Amino acid sequence: MMGMSMSCSMRPEMRIEARLTMAQRILVHAHLHALVIELAGVLRDERYEPQASCPRCFRKLTPLEILKGFREVVTDFTTGCPECQHRFEPLLISFGNASNVELRYYCPMQVLERLRSLSAHQPDYIARELPGEYRSAVIHHGTLKNAFQQIGVEYPYSDVEGWESKAQPFFGRVPDTAIAKCTGVSVFVVRSTRKKAGVPAFNKRAALQEAEASS
Repeated sequence: MMGMSMSCSMRPEMRIEARLTMAQRILVHAHLHALVIELAGVLRDERYEPQASCPRCFRKLTPLEILKGFREVVTDFTTGCPECQHRFEPLLISFGNASNVELRYYCPMQVLERLRSLSAHQPDYIARELPGEYRSAVIHHGTLKNAFQQIGVEYPYSDVEGWESKAQPFFGRVPDTAIAKCTGVSVFVVRSTRKKAGVPAFNKRAALQEAEASS
């Protein structure tokens, strides 16, 4: 009886996730990670592309594989190849309006360490003087405010403007919580804006279909 009660009380998205195979979950996770990176760039009128091709076995890593390969050590800038375990430094390509730039791609912990002394500076300064750190920060933490919050610092500036129109193409394709993290607004505001736009909430089955179609 208790098992039946627990099953009936599961939220619909949890029941959907339970029915996905492990391979499908991995595909959805990788797809959502790529969409969040895309959203982080769109919000700043840029495009970000983490790149890593193993020099030993020539495997091209996905953005999620690059992230999982980081050791979270502030002095280690390498990721690990899931095929042969060779370690090497990935790149982050930033595409702007007129040019693209190759940058060092930092892991989430390295970003926090390198931002620690910069809380007095506005986003434009950090983006200009530390381009790799800035773009790695928004990919991993959504906004600079979120990143500084991770180290107990209240950051007074916002680096996202006009988020509603820029984020609208991502409504329903990624969870409201992910959009809130990337825009720096509350989940309630994101949810309300999405509903006003007439877009259904995110669900993993639809995400799987989109991931399969794009793979």
